[in-house]
Amino acid sequence: MKKAFILLTLGLSLFFIGCDGSDPEPVDNRPDCEKNNTAILQVSNSFDNPYDLYIDKKHLGVINGGAALSNIKVPSDRVFEIKAIQKSGYVIYPTIVEGETNVKSCSNSSFVIR
Repeated sequence: MKKAFILLTLGLSLFFIGCDGSDPEPVDNRPDCEKNNTAILQVSNSFDNPYDLYIDKKHLGVINGGAALSNIKVPSDRVFEIKAIQKSGYVIYPTIVEGETNVKSCSNSSFVIR
């Protein structure tokens, strides 16, 4: 009887010591792009001359001829308006290239200036 009481006391002690009463925080194992609802956009320039790049009327920089702007992180699941204006190398008027691209969550999308 004494052994049973000691074993029962020891078992209950271990049970209560091992339980702090709180649930562990859930772990979110989704990739960052899914958590933040983002995607990657790459814009390439197939011409020899540099172009000013605008995405949704925001100037992102200059893309030199034959180069690209890579790893542009954008919100996903929407359509972006892209506009590229020739910076130099034109005779009278610069070439203007306009288009749209649709990006999906966690995807890599590309747009080529041509």
